[in-house]
Formats: sequence, C-alpha cells, structure tokens
Amino acid sequence: MEKPTLVGTHLDCPELRVDFFSPHKVSRRFLLGLRVLGLVSSTYFVFMRLWIPMAGSFPMYCYMTVWGNFAAVVYFWVIVALSFLPQQKGHTLSSITPFFRFLHILFQLCVGSLFVICLMFWGFLLPQMNKMLGQHPEFAQEILVYCVGTHLIVPFQIWLESYLNHVGFRARDGVVWLPIVAVIYSGLNYYWTVSYGKPVYLPMDWTSISTPIFLGAAFGLAGLGFYFAKALWLWKHGEPTESKKKTT
Repeated sequence: MEKPTLVGTHLDCPELRVDFFSPHKVSRRFLLGLRVLGLVSSTYFVFMRLWIPMAGSFPMYCYMTVWGNFAAVVYFWVIVALSFLPQQKGHTLSSITPFFRFLHILFQLCVGSLFVICLMFWGFLLPQMNKMLGQHPEFAQEILVYCVGTHLIVPFQIWLESYLNHVGFRARDGVVWLPIVAVIYSGLNYYWTVSYGKPVYLPMDWTSISTPIFLGAAFGLAGLGFYFAKALWLWKHGEPTESKKKTT
C-alpha cells in the first residue's frame, strides 16, 4: 500500500494544481471582490505616478516599482475579466492552455517581484522617499500615499491572492523567470544611469560597492520570496487532498 500523497502540490510535477477560480477557504464572490479591490488599487497607484513629481525625474518605465505594480494591474484586470467568462479548462500544469500558462507565469512573477519591491523599499530606499518629500513638500501627502500603496498595499494584495487561490508555484519558473526579469532590468538600469548621468536608485550607482550589495540583496530576496510562496502553498495543503492507494 502506497503512502498518501499531496496530489497537486508537488512543485514541478505535471499534475501541479493551477486553478485560478477555486477559492481557498472563502467563497467565489469574496475572492472576486478582493480581486476587484486589487484591480482598483493597483490601477489607481500606477496612474497616480503620472501626476505627482518624483525625485530624479526619470520616466515611469525606469522604476522596478512600476514594473511590478503594472504586472499586478495586468494580472488583476485579466483575472477579473475571466471571472465573467466560461471557466478555466484544465486545472493542472499539464492540462492548462498556453494562455493560462502565461497567466500562471505572470502571477508567480508578481508574487516574487512585489516581495522584493516591498522589502527593498522599506529596507534600502526610504532616503529616496525623504528626498522626494524634501523637494516637493506641497505633494507630501500624495507621495506618502503612493509609496505606501505601491510598496505595501499592492504587494499585500497579491500575496493575499496567492493564499486565497489554488495556483501552485513551480520551482523551475522561479529559477528561470525571476532571474531573467532581474537581469533585463539590471541591464536597463545601467543604461539609464549612464544615459541620464545619475542613478535611478541612489544605492545603485554602478560605481561604488553599494551597487553589488543592492543587487545581491535584490536577487536574494527574489529567491526568498519565491521560496516563501512555495512554502505557503504547501502549508495550505498540509493535509492530503487525495489519497492514492494501491493494494498489492
């Protein structure tokens, strides 16, 4: 007789559960309501960046914060729209369509990147917020709301989403996609720093020891965030969801 297994929780097996519309411990209506709230808040904070001045005067696309929050906007808009369409066909890694596979990768990237954005801002970049407040005291309230929204509220919402849905985390995606995005952004950050003659983020000036420290912390936190997301997934399924028993 085989031991019971946690069906759908093996992190890289073809039967990894990828089910966007079966809520965990809440009703479908409650999950949809939280997704609509995530859609509204993430969209608001992204557009808020258009009308408040920021230190450095870089274009929006230069900031990793905008990258992560824009990814959350796309995810929440798509998942809310799909909630009113025929439901997902296939609920495992091997049976979902390419479109839902793309949505699966996007969701995992949102969870990992917003984890980094939250911790890096509050751990390393508060002086940058203080600089913005000093340069634009007339926008102090708006800047504070924007910083808290993009670096705390939206990350919390996407992590709450990861707890309340049944979308498993694939270890291979964390190893492949998160470093790809990180390397692309790092290369672009270097280009922008050289082009504008000043760093997008003060610790990341590409000339001092603070740059490798900053990058190392960011890469490390990305991996840690994905690890925590996988651990949360397994913790949710701490009891066997299905027992495979064979009598020999």
